Amino acid sequence: MKYVVSILLVVLLGSCATIPSESVELSQLVGEMINSAKVSHVNMVNLHFNAQSKDVDLFALHDYKEKFLSNIRDKKKERDPAFVELTFDEYDRAMERVLKKRTELLAEVEANRQRVLQALEEHYTVLLASNSEVTALLRSAAKLSETRSALLERFGQKIGISGTKIKEVEDKILEGTNNINSQMDSALKQLGE
Repeated sequence: MKYVVSILLVVLLGSCATIPSESVELSQLVGEMINSAKVSHVNMVNLHFNAQSKDVDLFALHDYKEKFLSNIRDKKKERDPAFVELTFDEYDRAMERVLKKRTELLAEVEANRQRVLQALEEHYTVLLASNSEVTALLRSAAKLSETRSALLERFGQKIGISGTKIKEVEDKILEGTNNINSQMDSALKQLGE
């Protein structure tokens, strides 16, 4: 009975593809590369939005401020031709509105930054989870391959099965499957004509 179980295990394990242990290391390296790409991507996004924030700051405190103050002065001159300049209180109130607008624009930039960073986080979370699953599957398949080899080495000679024989059987099965697929394709083509 012990040999029957061994034969079944060897045959079942023999049908599994051989996975080199290096594939696990390669998959782990891909995971590290994904992490590195994520860090670079987040840094690039932050650089972009930092530059946008500076541009908004410059726009609000220069272009927008000057145009806003100019509009207020023009309206004052229309109402009072003797108008010369804004009082300190008028200037302070105008600057409060300019700074409020600046804050609104910067908040928009920051909201966009957070949306992009959130999308990146979701994307990289899926990538890293997928890579972890692939690595775990490769690790499991490599361990199975090692177990197969150990069983063949231990019991193969006793029952007359070798890795070469298993490979020959696998090749014959693959060849038969390919022939069946080819015949089915031909039959489908003939039915289609």
